[in-house]
Amino acid sequence: MITHRAKILVLVGLLLTLLAGCVSSIPFQKASVEQGKALIYVFRPESVFARGEMFKLEVNGSPQGMLLNNAYLPLQVDPGEATLKVLQNSPVPKPPLASLKLTAQAGGAYYVKVKPGIAWTVEMLQLDREQGAKEIGSTVFYQTR
Repeated sequence: MITHRAKILVLVGLLLTLLAGCVSSIPFQKASVEQGKALIYVFRPESVFARGEMFKLEVNGSPQGMLLNNAYLPLQVDPGEATLKVLQNSPVPKPPLASLKLTAQAGGAYYVKVKPGIAWTVEMLQLDREQGAKEIGSTVFYQTR
């Protein structure tokens, strides 16, 4: 029985090591806005709520990636109205956990904070430039190798 548990623990450890080797994180870096686009930083500050859960992020119905705890995603969008949705990471379609509409202007930079709460509640807040720049500074960008 003990050897069986030991084998499982070793296999789990190896799997986690392999997964960790495929992902790297970069401290927050300001991105450049592409010509004719707007930049939306969507970030999720460090939180004990839903800590291990990755959220799917959509803009105007298009998948944009996964948002992890203490991470951000820089998104280049077309000017105009943008609808952002945070979804549970599930193979079964479920209603959005939160959504937000904002009007983006070409050359503009916008900050959206995703804040998980108790019992799978999620809040999305658009922050002003000063507050957003201050709060996003401690997050990281995860990229796969």
